[in-house]
Amino acid sequence: MQARLCALVNSELWTDAATAGVADVGARSHRQLLENIAASSGAELLPGVETISLA
Repeated sequence: MQARLCALVNSELWTDAATAGVADVGARSHRQLLENIAASSGAELLPGVETISLA
């Protein structure tokens, strides 16, 4: 639940290509950490939200 809340507060890292494209290493690490927490618990991080990849 805490990972989902953090992701919702920072949702632009998952939904806005411009924001994700200029995200610094700290923001990218934060996103990856939240994704790993959700994956390890078998939860969907942002259910119902179409997300973009960090390329």
